[in-house]
Amino acid sequence: MIRTALAILLLAALCGCVTDPVAPPVSNAVPVVIRPTEPAQDAVLRRAVCIGVSNTAGGGNPCPGTDTDARTVAAWMRDRPITLLLDAAATREGIMAAIREATTGMDAASLLTVSISGHGTQRRDTSGDEADGMDEGLVLWDGVWWDDDVWAFIRTLPACRVEIISDTCHSAGNWRVLTLGLGEPRYRQMEFDLGDDRRDEDWPGQLWQVAGCDEGGWSYGSPDGGTLTQTLDRMRSDGITRHRWFLATSAAMPLKQQPAVTTYNATDEFLHGEALK
Repeated sequence: MIRTALAILLLAALCGCVTDPVAPPVSNAVPVVIRPTEPAQDAVLRRAVCIGVSNTAGGGNPCPGTDTDARTVAAWMRDRPITLLLDAAATREGIMAAIREATTGMDAASLLTVSISGHGTQRRDTSGDEADGMDEGLVLWDGVWWDDDVWAFIRTLPACRVEIISDTCHSAGNWRVLTLGLGEPRYRQMEFDLGDDRRDEDWPGQLWQVAGCDEGGWSYGSPDGGTLTQTLDRMRSDGITRHRWFLATSAAMPLKQQPAVTTYNATDEFLHGEALK
């Protein structure tokens, strides 16, 4: 029994979701689309895609509480269309299709919020573009979505604003190669260093991500949800800015898990604007 328990904990460490082993929840095989009772009164498009991946098609160690995280984030945004993708619905193609649909018609003022809770993982860098020699990836129902492929997909999106909440291990680097920049204490802002003259050419949108941990770190959770997502929920308040929301969340996190902020092309107006707006 002790040997079995150790094996389960080792698998959790390798895959990147640190939890106590519990029975997996029932999988959802199709996306759940939530439409607001009344559409938003302004002309700015605001949409959300909320993802929770506890199990995979190949089995393995479950990551409990991911469905709770996805529903928690969805509950923040009942005034906008939301697509909820849980377990079997959270395939790579399913997620890309949901994001493409959500960003249809979006412009520079529009906002897409994407949350993902589940396992994160790493492998040796295959393209030679990682300073630490490691690629980061999101463990989905049908396999791992590696950072280089995530970035290639982001570049196909319209020039909108994107918020990402990544409650996975190794999460700061799960959308692109990152270089650490200067920031306030406990506010670690990172940029993919293309150089100012090339950024808009690569993708003209803006991106802000709050990650559960650094590229080499761990995100913790339980059947009640991930530590990052549930702390964000407690620290959220009407009118709070992205900057202050992250600072409050970071201060409330346990010392064993330190979140990070990553950005791309983000203006001060976006970083210090009202979260989820």
